[in-house]
Amino acid sequence: MWHLEKPTKTTLDKYTKKLLPNLKKNIENSGSLTPNVKDVLLPPMVAGGKDESHLKALLISEPVDLFVLSENLMSQIIPGYNFNELSEYSKAVKAKSRTPLQATLVRKYDILEKLAMVFDYQGSLGGNKTRSYAITDAANHNTCVYCNRQYTFNIVREGGKNNKNRIARPDLDHWFPKSLFPLMSLSYYNLIPSCTVCNRSAKLDEIWTLDTHIHPYLTTSDAPTFKFRYNVGINGTWEIDFDNLNGKEENTMKSLCLKEVYQKHCGLEVADLIELATKNNGSYMKQLYGTILNLYTGGSEKAKAYRLLLGTEMLPVAYKNRPLSKLKKDIIEQIEKAQSMKFFE
Repeated sequence: MWHLEKPTKTTLDKYTKKLLPNLKKNIENSGSLTPNVKDVLLPPMVAGGKDESHLKALLISEPVDLFVLSENLMSQIIPGYNFNELSEYSKAVKAKSRTPLQATLVRKYDILEKLAMVFDYQGSLGGNKTRSYAITDAANHNTCVYCNRQYTFNIVREGGKNNKNRIARPDLDHWFPKSLFPLMSLSYYNLIPSCTVCNRSAKLDEIWTLDTHIHPYLTTSDAPTFKFRYNVGINGTWEIDFDNLNGKEENTMKSLCLKEVYQKHCGLEVADLIELATKNNGSYMKQLYGTILNLYTGGSEKAKAYRLLLGTEMLPVAYKNRPLSKLKKDIIEQIEKAQSMKFFE
């Protein structure tokens, strides 16, 4: 949850090799970009030809350097460019009736749409199954990076990896929305494998910043430090809350509506865990675990026995493999603490 391993150099090299030539051609052949804008993206070299270094960096730079580069290039492309105006510009574009200020912003930033067409996410990547499936496959993440609530497999029919047989993959969320940051439309580190609820229903094109929200490629731990917690609500039903949220985690939670999303699991997985653990003061769960564990030997098998009993993962490094792993682990730990009993030793 909220963590992605960085791609290998080989992966990034292959990605650049596949996308750079067409991106360069799109820019050079664009009828909507001015010569000045083209020169910003592809500076002329003294010896002739074009310098592709900006485009290469836009494709594979890590998040901090990527954002700095994008802002630098945009300030050269749009006179008076101001990151803080993008949120209002986004509202202005969607407004049915624009104020004079909104109309001014739309005119000022009209090139964003042109750049988005030139960088052509859908044609170059989103609609290209070979390339998009390669990204989601390389992520090695079975569940949504944001919520850990749904499986996000690549699903391919038997018979070969052609377009006809590739039938499903995770969404690729643009951490920096491509509608507002078109230069990052194809940036590898800006593409986060996620479920449709997080990407298309919750986050949408909300502007996040590296100072205010969690970026999965900048996390250093397999699992966040916050804890899920259950409470008894006013009506006697179970409610979900969170302990030890830092500022970035809280902002990310709110943006993705994760409290509301996880609340839907209170009457399901959470209620089942509480009932299983408390009906016999925890002894039944401990007995079940011990019975399963007797079938195996070795420390690594403890995690397997845990998984067989609860259908979830014991170790943070494996949370990404099964939905709701962190939720279930945190709830079990809360119950263990309340009963002063370790079910899984």
